[in-house]
Amino acid sequence: MGREEYQELSSFLRRFNRRFKLIQGIEGLCLIGIAGLLLFALGPAIQQIKGYLPYAPLVYSALTVTVLLVLAAWTLTRSLRRLSQERAALYIEQKRPRLRNNLINSLQLYPQVADATGTPEISTSMVLALLRTTRQQLSGLKIAELTDTQRLKASVRLFGILFVPVLAMVLFNPSWVDETFSLLTRPLDHLPPSKTVIDIQPKGLRVARGSVVKIQASTSGAIPKTLDLTVWSKTNDRGEPIGEEKLTMENLGAGQFTATVGRLERTLHYRATTGVFSSPAYVAEAIDPPEIGNVQLTLYPPAYTGLGPISVPGGNVEGLKGSSLRLSALTTKEVVKAEIVSDNDKHVPLKIDDGRNLQGSLVLFQSQRYRFAVEDRYGFQNSPITYDLTVKPDGFPTIDLLTPVEDLEVNGDETLPLEYSARDDFGIGEVTLVAKIGEREEKIQLHKDEARRLIVREQFKLELPKLALREGEEATIHLEAFDNDTISGPKLGTSRSLRLRLKNFKSEHRQVAELVRDLNNRMVDLLGDHLESPLPGEKEATQRQDGDKKFEQNLTDALKQTEEVMRRAEK
Repeated sequence: MGREEYQELSSFLRRFNRRFKLIQGIEGLCLIGIAGLLLFALGPAIQQIKGYLPYAPLVYSALTVTVLLVLAAWTLTRSLRRLSQERAALYIEQKRPRLRNNLINSLQLYPQVADATGTPEISTSMVLALLRTTRQQLSGLKIAELTDTQRLKASVRLFGILFVPVLAMVLFNPSWVDETFSLLTRPLDHLPPSKTVIDIQPKGLRVARGSVVKIQASTSGAIPKTLDLTVWSKTNDRGEPIGEEKLTMENLGAGQFTATVGRLERTLHYRATTGVFSSPAYVAEAIDPPEIGNVQLTLYPPAYTGLGPISVPGGNVEGLKGSSLRLSALTTKEVVKAEIVSDNDKHVPLKIDDGRNLQGSLVLFQSQRYRFAVEDRYGFQNSPITYDLTVKPDGFPTIDLLTPVEDLEVNGDETLPLEYSARDDFGIGEVTLVAKIGEREEKIQLHKDEARRLIVREQFKLELPKLALREGEEATIHLEAFDNDTISGPKLGTSRSLRLRLKNFKSEHRQVAELVRDLNNRMVDLLGDHLESPLPGEKEATQRQDGDKKFEQNLTDALKQTEEVMRRAEK
């Protein structure tokens, strides 16, 4: 009897306990978040002052861990701590005074009444009536109204107020997050270093003898103000350096140093040192680069010239276009790569025999400059010397028309004898006669052979009917000579031009007719003058003799004109 009411009271208190612990847990988490935001926002300030307070990162990290652990432990303790029903009843009665201790009395008295060995002084009916009254009072209460959430709401508001500026800082400078976490998680990395670590570049090198060597060093940890570059060239039997020399390196700031070794003539060991700290030792080797010597060229002129090979010492040569070149050279040391590089950046590989003997070939097509480029197994290259390849021009052939020596007037049906002379430095290949008649052109081959004759002098009979000249037309002829160049193609030489004009027979006939007519008139006039002259007398004897002489002279002129007319008529 009354058990149902008591169970309802117990259930109400258990639900209250769960909500009460939940609110306490959330409140603890808010406090942890607020503390975390405040400590996290302190990170940039610690980052700025660590240069003045070297141990600030360590204190900051320890403080952050301590505060967060304390708050976490406090929150966990409150959340896990068992809250008895009596304490919960007292808390509820404190919030609701109208309960008048009914709740705590019901919890304490009912177990005594329910026990069979209950105290006789306690009235069972009164206890049951108290349970029913308390039950009715609790039915009108809401658990959410019994728990105080003011502190929780204040904590949430404070967390939100702090979160907004912290978020803005993160968005403005995202790297700040990594820096702050580094301070918190690796505080020892931010402590002032006690050791100096020296890194040197390059870590060993090979250079051409006489080169300038530049050594770079970077330090970390305890940054020194000065750094020395220690060099030596010999060691004793135990490998210890002999004759060390120290060069003060230039301080570039931020732990960076540099030093220059001028003209490395021998192999050196080197390291960077400051106080008791030193970098590892490295070696700078001085290597002799390969060089080229004993350059020999063999020139093979083109086959059409009929010339034999020519040996040329040195790398400069002059030859005809199309000549083949065989090159050979000797290096001062073994090489792994060799080539010829022309001034148009064309690369021709060379054959390497026994590591030092170089052989290659080129074809001479244009004047250019070239150089030998070789490389040894360490990658060192020679200092190239530039040589000249010069193309010597093949001269043009020449041809002369010897006869006829002047322009001619022809009938068109005769044979015209021609004589010519042609010459070339390596041989005449072909001679051609070219006749141009108006827009028409005729070509007649006069000479062609493979004998490579340097001088050709021949005669040729030109049959004019082959030109098919028409009345009033004029032909211009000249001779063309070609050499036997098979590389650039035959070159052309031309002779002077000869003009052949076909006679105009109609005009000739008109001139002859006019001459005959004029001759007849003159003969008639002479005959009339002679017949009209007076008989001879003593006084006129002298005049008579003069008239006879004049008549004879005119007659002689008339006979000459007659012969001229007959000669033209014959033509």
